[in-house]
Amino acid sequence: VWARLLSMQILAPLHLFEQASEALILAAGSDTYLRVRRRGLLVLILVAQLAPAALMRHAEPILRRVLIPQVETESTDADIRQACMNIAHGL
Repeated sequence: VWARLLSMQILAPLHLFEQASEALILAAGSDTYLRVRRRGLLVLILVAQLAPAALMRHAEPILRRVLIPQVETESTDADIRQACMNIAHGL
């Protein structure tokens, strides 16, 4: 739902980012299902584009628990690597 709203430039979910950041970081970084991890990355990309300041407050856990593990485990997937680079640029 977040990804759909943010992709339509509806910024309402951003005020909830602080409350949901831990769950989002967990989902994007270590969920069992690839689909859930990719959706988490999509939300982080959109937040990085629309409200980078909200993401900056969580830079260290995003790097340590999302970006580095994603690149290590999905290193052959160019789309995942590009998504991680986009998020890192937003930090």
